[in-house]
Amino acid sequence: MNLQLYHLHLSLANTYDSWWPHIQHTIEEKLRKHISSKYKTIDKKLQNLTLAQKETPQTQHTFYPRVVNYTEIPFTNSEMGLLQKGLKYNIHAKKKNWIQTLALEAETAVTQLPPNDRDVYRKLIAERIENLQKQNPTHNTHPEEKIVRSIQRKLKEHDPKVTRADKGNTPVILPTPQYETKLQDFIQNNEFHTKANNPTKTFQTQIRSTIKQSPTLINKDHRWKYINMNPSAPSTKGLIKIHKTDQPIRPVVNWRNAPAYKLSKLFTKKMNQLAPLPHSFNVKNAQDLLKDLENTPMLPHHKLDITNLYTNIPIKETKMILTNILTHSPTPAQTQQELLNWYDVITKQNYFTHNNKIISQQDGVAMGVPSSGLISELFLQQIEHSHITDLTQKHGIINCCRYVDDILIIYDPNQSDIHKILNDFNSLHPKLRFTAEPEDNCTLNFLDLTIHRTA
Repeated sequence: MNLQLYHLHLSLANTYDSWWPHIQHTIEEKLRKHISSKYKTIDKKLQNLTLAQKETPQTQHTFYPRVVNYTEIPFTNSEMGLLQKGLKYNIHAKKKNWIQTLALEAETAVTQLPPNDRDVYRKLIAERIENLQKQNPTHNTHPEEKIVRSIQRKLKEHDPKVTRADKGNTPVILPTPQYETKLQDFIQNNEFHTKANNPTKTFQTQIRSTIKQSPTLINKDHRWKYINMNPSAPSTKGLIKIHKTDQPIRPVVNWRNAPAYKLSKLFTKKMNQLAPLPHSFNVKNAQDLLKDLENTPMLPHHKLDITNLYTNIPIKETKMILTNILTHSPTPAQTQQELLNWYDVITKQNYFTHNNKIISQQDGVAMGVPSSGLISELFLQQIEHSHITDLTQKHGIINCCRYVDDILIIYDPNQSDIHKILNDFNSLHPKLRFTAEPEDNCTLNFLDLTIHRTA
């Protein structure tokens, strides 16, 4: 990769000649701003965590398991120890050609210096690299690399499926036939259908046409930014719900190279700008939940879960909700129509590949599509604003807050019980099915928190 970047840098410098320094400066400035924004976000998260962890918690938090192995592969303790560090763990070992890579990266940096200074720095770099090479005459294999190779041999021999848990990013290893059965069961039980032909080219044509007919939202000179130039059918993978009985699967679609991916991201951005949702009954994260619970009496609490939320979102009904929201917003009529056109073309491209077959869904949205969260919120918030107030009064619900498809219910047991509450929630809409998880020993896990009722 570094070598390719280096040659590309030289090629661009030769192609654009005197214009290249200006182009390079623009690229570097955009990267600097992007990196600065990311660091600010990380710093803010760290500050919030620091403030939240000033006091030592009284109760021990129950974390998700670090790794789950449903196979009979006999991993050693050292192998399990490495797997428990997660699939994104970076081994602290030098690569085989690290000296060559370092020299290449140094040369790339030198080419950005003024021409008169380059030779001086090349000599200094050469001396430093020579010293490093003397200090590291041979490539010493890191102990963890040996463990990785041992794990890889066992995985190759048994051919299991390695994926993640639905919550907690826990690595999950299970027999491939078991994984395929879970995924196939999900497809069969959620109104998916097999298509004879790959519709990607047709969908790409629709995207181009829709973008061309959106003059108020997309400048003519910027249309190319929202078109995937070489689109392909989305792929899918299954996340295992290890916290549930029978460990069902939650499919996640990789839409990054789908025809509507960029338009879907832009749709979400524009909607948040032009007609932001109120989020009256939502919590954004664990910190938001803690603030919400500060003045809440610790009465019995349950967690409600919406079964397969995304695949059960009614597309036509949600479009009517979207139309109503846009109509009551200050958004110009032409822009409203363009957004509705975007909604249509995005939701119709609900397909993916599995085992060399094209699978499509007649209704619902896919997890992994940038606009799916917004579309599901359009539907759910309409349901909430229509019914939640009546339900809270009827059942003595003290607090009701939702994070995506999980709902925390705190209620007065003198006015109702969880069975009656669950029955009423399941009557809210034919497409919505709720299940209840009771507290265990006055304790309930919600988001990344363990809520412990002390009274």
